[in-house]
Amino acid sequence: MEPQGAEPRQPPQGRGGQPPPAGSRAEEDLALARVAMERGLVDAEQVRTCLQIQADLAALGNAVPLGQLLIRRRLIDIETFVSLAQEVRERAVRCPGCRTLSLLPAGGRTRGGRGRCASCGASFSFPSGRPEPGAAAAKPARPEPSAEPPRPAAAPPPEADADREAPASRRRRRRRHASLTGKRFGSCEVLDEIARGGMGVVYRARDHARMRIVALKVLKDGAHASEKQVRRFRREVATVRKLKHPNIVQIFDVGETDGQHWFTMEWIDGHALDEVLRRGPLPIRRSFEIIEQVARAIHHAHEHGVIHRDLKPANILLDRRGVPMITDFGLAKNVDHTSAMTKTGAAVGTPFYMPPEQARGDAARIDRRVDVYALGVLLYEMTTGELPFDGDTNVEVYRKIMELEPVPPSRLDPRFDPAAERVILKAMAKEREDRYASALELADDLRRWLDGHGVLAQPPSRVRRIVRTVRRRAPVWIGGGGAVAFVIAVVVSVWVVDTRSARRQERQEARAEFDAYRRRLGSIEREASAALLRARAALRDGTPEEAIAVLDPAIEQLREIERWPDALRFARHNRDRLEALLDPRAHWRRTQLRDLWLARAEAADALGGPDRQREAERALEEAARLDPDAAAVQLAYARWQLRHDRLEAAVKRLDTAIAHDPDDTEARLLRAQMLLRLGRFDRALADASHAERIARARSDERGPARYRAIGSERSTPLAQALLVLARCLARTGDPREALAPLDEILDADPGHFEAVVLRSRLRLRAGALKGAIEDAEAAIEIHRDRPDGFVALARIEIARGHFDRAEQRAREALARDPHHGPAALLLGWILELRGRGRAALDLYTQASERRRRGDRPRARALAWLRRAERKRLAGQAEAAEIAYGQAVAILPRLLAAELGRARR
Repeated sequence: MEPQGAEPRQPPQGRGGQPPPAGSRAEEDLALARVAMERGLVDAEQVRTCLQIQADLAALGNAVPLGQLLIRRRLIDIETFVSLAQEVRERAVRCPGCRTLSLLPAGGRTRGGRGRCASCGASFSFPSGRPEPGAAAAKPARPEPSAEPPRPAAAPPPEADADREAPASRRRRRRRHASLTGKRFGSCEVLDEIARGGMGVVYRARDHARMRIVALKVLKDGAHASEKQVRRFRREVATVRKLKHPNIVQIFDVGETDGQHWFTMEWIDGHALDEVLRRGPLPIRRSFEIIEQVARAIHHAHEHGVIHRDLKPANILLDRRGVPMITDFGLAKNVDHTSAMTKTGAAVGTPFYMPPEQARGDAARIDRRVDVYALGVLLYEMTTGELPFDGDTNVEVYRKIMELEPVPPSRLDPRFDPAAERVILKAMAKEREDRYASALELADDLRRWLDGHGVLAQPPSRVRRIVRTVRRRAPVWIGGGGAVAFVIAVVVSVWVVDTRSARRQERQEARAEFDAYRRRLGSIEREASAALLRARAALRDGTPEEAIAVLDPAIEQLREIERWPDALRFARHNRDRLEALLDPRAHWRRTQLRDLWLARAEAADALGGPDRQREAERALEEAARLDPDAAAVQLAYARWQLRHDRLEAAVKRLDTAIAHDPDDTEARLLRAQMLLRLGRFDRALADASHAERIARARSDERGPARYRAIGSERSTPLAQALLVLARCLARTGDPREALAPLDEILDADPGHFEAVVLRSRLRLRAGALKGAIEDAEAAIEIHRDRPDGFVALARIEIARGHFDRAEQRAREALARDPHHGPAALLLGWILELRGRGRAALDLYTQASERRRRGDRPRARALAWLRRAERKRLAGQAEAAEIAYGQAVAILPRLLAAELGRARR
């Protein structure tokens, strides 16, 4: 079955190219395989292999489901299998005639429609929402006379759908885009189509240069696109590129291939919100959690002058963890300039989510509050399962939006929380002035509700309701002056009663609420201090999960204190009393919260993985927001960027820190090490020399006492400065010059491991083999469980021409740490020298693809480089090109320096 107006999606065939019998287990297996392939979890060859194994087992009398085979072969895990099976159940539809099972396309909001069976050709309808298997009907379904009218097909208004086409033209365009599978756009290869909108088609693609899956958006009309379409497409790219937020889908590359404009975005492995809502409304708490994050991301866009104007469930993606990601800024408006596309007066956007001013096409009144209104509609739909305004035509929807008030959620469900209802209705207020002034205000009120506090949103007073009625009915009443006078009298009397009652209630709430806040303040501050101590102990013990479990509640409690004044419902003078209570400790709390966020970032980063990496970055951003000038924040952020190969960004961050304090030795030493990796040796040497001078000047004593300071704690500024200075001198001149700082360290502390290892390498370069051997053996004695000393001995054996001994030492190093990049690279080189290129390539492959916390980017970049050389020598030009690209992407300046030295 294929829904009309969608890309045909044929099910994969069974053995021999024949479709499996309707209703068979094989039919469900093939549907599961199709969904797994759409997600990029398996490829066609892997599916064919599993099907062959399944058939062989069946011939022996052992019927094994395909999902079980995929799990056994470690292509998917059990959790992924459950997710795949759930998606198959949601998308499966059976033809009422031949009973063939087909899949609805992934993505897109299905409000009901017609389809055609791909097997027998029969046409039938399926109902609104997610069809269950067997839900198709042989004839179009007719609603009961008492049923709600069906939702319109959400045809875009004139501006959003300016290029309507005949059905035959649309079919030709679909065939043209279907043929893009396998086509290359830059370094990306199209895998399959994901979604299709009014302006572009989105594909899942593989980026061969960066070895990742991306979303590829191609301008819908290709080389035939109008100048206006191209301008809008480019505007979307420019808009998103200036937005850097963890809840906004980011754009990677932009280009034009054969006249087709395209760009790539990060791939979100999950579902669109509209797919989730097909199963029914969400709990209020879950809805508020999602929209709070969306609202903060939209506020970020507003702060950068961008109004989305098309917020709807299809444009919000939920990843596997349930984190929302906003996409599709194709209709976004830049508030700092107005193009011809925004002057036409057309209603731009999706009708159901437009505020009155947008539905009227009143461009002069469209500001950031149109997005606040759309967020309110999203909340309404997510919590009730209904749209606030519906109709058979766009015109009817526009009329209802402009004239009618939404049905309060409590009328649809009497159990609906009153405070949550007030938040939703305030966001959806007809008048802009009655809505939240910003998306941030909405997000903060959602957070207050989630934390169990009172919300700012209050129901409109009776006075306000009467004024609204007068405003709407003014044309009818204007002819009777007496009627108007009567209305004014009623308004005044109601206002007096409301005011007296409100003041009395306010005084009662003030006393109770202020006392509660004062009691909680001391308790929260004590708990935060204890949590930070426990988290740091957990990090030292290597248990970051325990640290996160301790930190998260403490962070939330401290953040809650900052929101207290805004959460109060009582009079202004009582709010002032609370602020007077909080102010004396405000700096302490900000510093404490900053340190909690820094510890949270360290814990998340220690756990590894892209999701945790994103958590760590968010935590660092929070710390930077609280205390942007703090050296501790800048250094922690720079170290995190260093670990994740963002060297240029880390150097810029340290530039800022050093400009603020030129004598910050820790920042200068860290920047020197980054500059070394980037190949900027002169700047690195200048930083190291400056740090060494400052460290000496700050030493209170001279002579032996100073050396005892070096020996007593190996992380003292002077010891670190001498070590980094030695590394810089080794790169910029004669290695013998670098020996002096190391001798100074080791004279005071012969057990300084890093200094011993580095001196062994420098003595080897200077030709002092005996001294190099002594240092390498000393390093092994100091730390026999670390690989560095064995690597140093292996290098010495190579210099002496003893390749068998060198290989033995390198293998001893890897035995102590199988993931040690320099040891793997050295062993690979030894194997190459001994004519064992295949084994060397295996080592380079492992070293290049390994990512763990603390690994050096230089070792991984060189592993890619040597892997590329082996591929080139083997005649595998394309694989070599990809490997070279990976190496350059990691450390372009370092590799340029390496290649420059090789030419010399």
